[in-house]
Amino acid sequence: MPAPTSNELRRCVIRMLALELDIPLIMAVTSLSERTISKIRQQWEETGSYRHEEQYGIIGRPRLLSVGDIWYLTERITQAPDLFLDELRQELSVAAGIDVSISTVWRSLARLGITYKVLDKRAMERCEADRAEYQRLIRAFRPSQLVFVDESSFNRRGTYRNRGYAISGDRACKKAFFARGKRYSILPALSITGILATLIVQKSFNSALFLEFLELCLASMNPFPDDNSVLIMDNCAIHNDPAIREMIEARGMVCMYLPSYSPDFNPIELAFSKIKSSVQRSGEAARLTFDSNDENYEAEIQALFFRHVHTVTEEDARGWYRHCGYDYE
Repeated sequence: MPAPTSNELRRCVIRMLALELDIPLIMAVTSLSERTISKIRQQWEETGSYRHEEQYGIIGRPRLLSVGDIWYLTERITQAPDLFLDELRQELSVAAGIDVSISTVWRSLARLGITYKVLDKRAMERCEADRAEYQRLIRAFRPSQLVFVDESSFNRRGTYRNRGYAISGDRACKKAFFARGKRYSILPALSITGILATLIVQKSFNSALFLEFLELCLASMNPFPDDNSVLIMDNCAIHNDPAIREMIEARGMVCMYLPSYSPDFNPIELAFSKIKSSVQRSGEAARLTFDSNDENYEAEIQALFFRHVHTVTEEDARGWYRHCGYDYE
């Protein structure tokens, strides 16, 4: 007897059916027979579940929600993924005239593989036409030609970890000094092989400091069409000084700007996450550096941040490029 079709593959079949893909295409993608796909579709239509263990019927009390009720819940989740369970229950009561508990709503969603996640908030101001045009233009370049830059800031409070362990039902607590201390800004350049250049300052960056960084960065880049020859940045105010484009193009390199509100196209955002995690991992050692009164304080801070910036590896960078869509070579 063949092994049962996994629930993950069954869920994929349901999604492809919902997209109205042809059965022969689904068969080719999943390697399932037409009979198996038909059975999965029938189970979904009759029970509202795709899971293998539920295809032979439900043991015990019948479920309170019909297939139509479950479809209504999934549609509402698609339209408004931030609804609370009690709000879903209330809407279901108004729409279908059925009153169920919050736990019933939760179980129904869980059976469909729907879980509660951190919400990815996307700016209403984001222009999808601009994003599509950027994606079209960027394919003229190899991923190995692309270099991304952006700024991030750190202070003493950023050395504390945000999560910890505790007995279930208790809070995870740690005593900490809440003083922010001095604020430092870092500005790295990320290529597909790792960090190319970094500038660290004890303040925020302005156009003059960004131009200073460009001198450092461009020295590590190459004229187009060599690798590391296309510099990409967001369109914040300090990046829009006309001297910036002039400096880049005078070196024979290409200057490009990301579409507005599109940090998901910038792999350096993922690099910042690793760098901040690395600072938190060093914990007490990083705080001792921030608290130092040594005459070499500034050099120690610079060394601290350079050390954590360069925890970024080529493997990291390649993975982040792929994650952001630069995997078309």
